[in-house]
Amino acid sequence: MAKGAKCPSCGEMTMQKTGGVYKCSSCGSVGWWKKPGGPGGGEGAKCKSCDAQQLHTLYDGKFTIRFCTNGDCGATIIS
Repeated sequence: MAKGAKCPSCGEMTMQKTGGVYKCSSCGSVGWWKKPGGPGGGEGAKCKSCDAQQLHTLYDGKFTIRFCTNGDCGATIIS
């Protein structure tokens, strides 16, 4: 596997981009720096914060991370 970014959790160089987030192949941590990456095109689910159809799933595993791509909202939901 290619060398990734340094994981802020375990310190290994194994943080790889997976969809709109980064996932560490050593410890399993998931996250991002600054702002989550784009999840791809298309209409998303309805964001209950701003009512726009722009809520996209960035990661779905042990937990789910959703991000609203509406520039005025930008809500991040972890469930």
